[in-house]
Amino acid sequence: MATTRRRRIYLRGSAAEFFDDPTLLLHEYFHVLKQWEPGLLTVRHYFLEWLRHGYWRNRFEIEARDFATAHFLHFRALLARAKSRTGAADESRPA
Repeated sequence: MATTRRRRIYLRGSAAEFFDDPTLLLHEYFHVLKQWEPGLLTVRHYFLEWLRHGYWRNRFEIEARDFATAHFLHFRALLARAKSRTGAADESRPA
């Protein structure tokens, strides 16, 4: 669970849990870089949207969920590739 502000992601749990959840990471990344930074998302805008539509039908949340869904497979592949490179580098080091 997390909440965002301009240039910030505030975590309820640990950073390790956050980084282990690529969907949540992408979702919160979208809020910060694509909504807060250009000024589309503000506390006032979010609150008004939440009052009108609740959480699930809130346009800011819909956009973030759609972004996370659209980019999840590619992001997961990038993470796997980076992990395999790191693992290969670790195995080649002398003990």
